Amino acid sequence: MAPMNSLVFAFVPVFGSIVLVWALSRLSVSAADEGRPALEIENGQLEFAPNRRNYVGVISLVALLVYMSVTLAFANFSSKAGLLGAALWLGIALFILAVFPGSIRVNGEGMQQVYWLWKSKRIAWNNVSKIVIDEKRKKVTVIGRDGSKIVHIQQLPDRVRLLEEFAKSCGDKLPKEAAPNPVASISEWIRPQVEVYTR
Repeated sequence: MAPMNSLVFAFVPVFGSIVLVWALSRLSVSAADEGRPALEIENGQLEFAPNRRNYVGVISLVALLVYMSVTLAFANFSSKAGLLGAALWLGIALFILAVFPGSIRVNGEGMQQVYWLWKSKRIAWNNVSKIVIDEKRKKVTVIGRDGSKIVHIQQLPDRVRLLEEFAKSCGDKLPKEAAPNPVASISEWIRPQVEVYTR
């Protein structure tokens, strides 16, 4: 019976760690709240930033992976396999930080995407070469003439507003079937207001 108990106690921390990593991963990639608008920040810029829960999820996940890496390195300092495992966890943590979606900022001159681990990408409106919309993956990619890319994915809010900004500033590069309908946008805003004021 004792071997069985030790096996269970050994399994519980491993299972708990897997569940925790899975939960934090889901938190990190969860879609932006429906209806959450882009924020207007300094100098009239619009910012499309991930939810706070995305930040909490990714920071917690990276902290957990770094902790696992350091623990593994200290426990197996004299073992090449242990150090390799520690380096692997640390690499995964850095990869997660690298692929975490950068906030997009839009102004009258163009747009930029701000990342944690590398410098911001900038594309001026007159340098936009192409806009690609992937409905299945809920992704909008803006491609500059120099090949640089700015990507809006599901963790970032207010895709409709972003498309409206594209329509105003570089509408000829926006696929016709994806161009926002200003009349529909206005009617969608007016309808709930009318319902409120006529009750």
